[in-house]
Amino acid sequence: MNLVDQINASNKRNNKKIILIGVLIFVALIAAAILPFFINPKAFYDEKDGKIYFGSKELTNIKANEFKPLDYSVAVDCTKVYYNGNPVDFVDRKTFRNLDKGFYLDKNGLYYEKTAFYVKNRLEPLEGDYDKVTFHSLGYQTSLFADKTNLYAIEVFADPPLKKIEIPGLDIASVESLHNNWLKDKNKVYFDDWGNIKVCPEIDAASFVVLNYTVAKDKNKVYYITRGLKSDQKEATEKADYAVLDGADAATFEMINNKEYRDKNRTWTIAREGEKIEYNMPEGRTK
Repeated sequence: MNLVDQINASNKRNNKKIILIGVLIFVALIAAAILPFFINPKAFYDEKDGKIYFGSKELTNIKANEFKPLDYSVAVDCTKVYYNGNPVDFVDRKTFRNLDKGFYLDKNGLYYEKTAFYVKNRLEPLEGDYDKVTFHSLGYQTSLFADKTNLYAIEVFADPPLKKIEIPGLDIASVESLHNNWLKDKNKVYFDDWGNIKVCPEIDAASFVVLNYTVAKDKNKVYYITRGLKSDQKEATEKADYAVLDGADAATFEMINNKEYRDKNRTWTIAREGEKIEYNMPEGRTK
């Protein structure tokens, strides 16, 4: 074996080691995330015979009719806030409420559920330059938040978990999450890939509508998300992106089901490669 072959063989072995290490790290992270559910599969609040439990732990000095879980981890009664069954002393119970996605609010500011692999999760005050009065989620199907001046994305394992997103020209007062990957303000449409947001200048914001988690349209064109999905024209992409469905008549384009669509000229398919499509052709039309 010559020197070049030896170097190539060594590089291949190193690449295999790197891939193996990456796989092992990924498996370890997944295992750490789900292991608590196997250790204590009932790690949530429950009422039995007039008593309140978190998992197998009974919470004492609590009246069941005054106790209200806000989510799996956080609950309240008339005097206290509880996290994983333990009282939280640094929040104001009277003004405390669940905001969204592990965020909570009282008169003093915001709190978030800090998650970690090697220590117990906990409820912590959210540090940072944000406006607590106007801070809000943009919707259930997005990880984006906003206040009166800025847009934020969640980075779950960052400290603090909010990342400010700068988008030149964004009208923060009118920005809204439409569905899945789409955002809109009064002027423009934006495509959101988990906080990586790009402007879509070719899309008409005034007429833009989302048909489902895959397809949207404006008065001029039809657009679809291409990650893992192929159309009659284009192959799927591995990363989140969108494409124009060339030739589709936007004015008459409508959804038949989540894989099949039609306009005045034809029927279209947008689906994962290899998925079986049961066509429901309108009379007199061909694909």
